[in-house]
Amino acid sequence: MTRTTLADVRAAVPGCELAALFDLGARTVLLSDSAVRLGQEHLDVLEAEARRIFDAGAVAPVMVAGPRGLRVFLLAPGPSPEALCCLLAPGADASGVADAARAVFAAAGAGE
Repeated sequence: MTRTTLADVRAAVPGCELAALFDLGARTVLLSDSAVRLGQEHLDVLEAEARRIFDAGAVAPVMVAGPRGLRVFLLAPGPSPEALCCLLAPGADASGVADAARAVFAAAGAGE
């Protein structure tokens, strides 16, 4: 997966301000693409939130609403400990996020 892939996710989901890929096992941010530059600390907080959500046994996709918009977390299929996080602007339609994430994970699984 590349940063361009994450940019494609953002382009496919109107109102998506950030797409980030996390390795939950290594507790790290692998890639991110954002409309605005976010500090590493912000990305680390999102990774920790994703880890807590999925360690608790949540089934993806998980949507967390807040005053600044919606955080959508999706877990990669299979044994990979990777998760995708998309931040959506307030009022954005989240209906396409899961499909965009599935396409990304399918392409990554196919070696693209």
